[in-house]
Amino acid sequence: MNFNLVRFLDKNIGIPICYSVYIFRKIFSKKQTVSQPKCILLVRLWGIGTILLASPTFRALRKKFPKAKIVLLTLKRNEGIYDGSKLFDEIIYFDLKTITGVFLEFFKTMRILRGYNFDLAIDFEPFARITTILISLSKTKTIVGYYTEKQGKAVLYDKSVVWNNKQHVTKSFLEILKLFDAYPKNIEIEKIPCSSEDKKYVDNILSQQGIKKSDKIVGLNVNASDFGTARRWPYQKFAKLADQIIDRFKVKVVFIGASFDKELVEKTICCMRNKGAVNLSGTTTIKQLAALSQRFTLFITNDSGPMHIAYSMGTPTITFFGPETPLIYGPLGEKHTVFYKNLPCSPCLSVYNAKRINCDKDAECIKSITVDEVMKKVANYLK
Repeated sequence: MNFNLVRFLDKNIGIPICYSVYIFRKIFSKKQTVSQPKCILLVRLWGIGTILLASPTFRALRKKFPKAKIVLLTLKRNEGIYDGSKLFDEIIYFDLKTITGVFLEFFKTMRILRGYNFDLAIDFEPFARITTILISLSKTKTIVGYYTEKQGKAVLYDKSVVWNNKQHVTKSFLEILKLFDAYPKNIEIEKIPCSSEDKKYVDNILSQQGIKKSDKIVGLNVNASDFGTARRWPYQKFAKLADQIIDRFKVKVVFIGASFDKELVEKTICCMRNKGAVNLSGTTTIKQLAALSQRFTLFITNDSGPMHIAYSMGTPTITFFGPETPLIYGPLGEKHTVFYKNLPCSPCLSVYNAKRINCDKDAECIKSITVDEVMKKVANYLK
């Protein structure tokens, strides 16, 4: 998928469409408001991590509207993340594969949504216009979302709150609850529901690699979303780090990833002196990865979806941040460590530039993190 083209279309076509739909609705649609919605749509397409970080808000909405039918719309690539949880009654998946396919999927999804007659829809996308347009054409009675300056989408909301790009995203998502007098005391991330079969599968694949239940395991994730590959700590440093961990602490090292991460993981393992590292990329679903992360004594990772999965499951993490800031997306709590150099040019990602990385310094922000300084933190977890 050409994400630069997606960004271009979303901005240069999305903004005019937003204003066109606004004018059309102003002329032809009657405003309807339902005080006690019976059918609610929640929309968050992008990012496994942000769905997890929005889970305290989802949980609070479930508590506020216990009798309502709550439906989540998200990307197909996030399938499985909260299937079977009590947060949602249904999950609808938007399959984003090709640019041509996006238009076909848009109209297909619009027809599906129109069949629900939603009383309320909440758009959790702070900058993407496609979700706002989709909701506006879905016959939803009341639409709520975030106001982000010069994004052109808030005109389609009946109510909005200002997106705060200087606080943790979990708190930013919670801001929407002020509109419903539903702000919660508990803001812990909702765990991914793993079945006994998921846990048994993980036990089996680890056992096949000679890893016992009594073994300490350090998980490693060398990849980051293809939405921003500059967020990757160099794989050569991951290899050196893995060697030192094995030499010093005699633990098992397991690399994780999706099927499209296999090549990078294999390249990393080939750079290692030790030959005992295990490559499990492409072997787990989201739920199985969540179960696997619970077996880790420590998870060392780039800023990515798997980092948030481990965080949600209570696994201690060490995370590398560069183009993005941990102030907004970092895991919270004493058991988590982040490396962030906070260079003058960092962070270069924001909702206002559609998460585009324009780096002319060869990702110095993340490449300047050294193996030695990481090892000092690793020792605190494994000593």
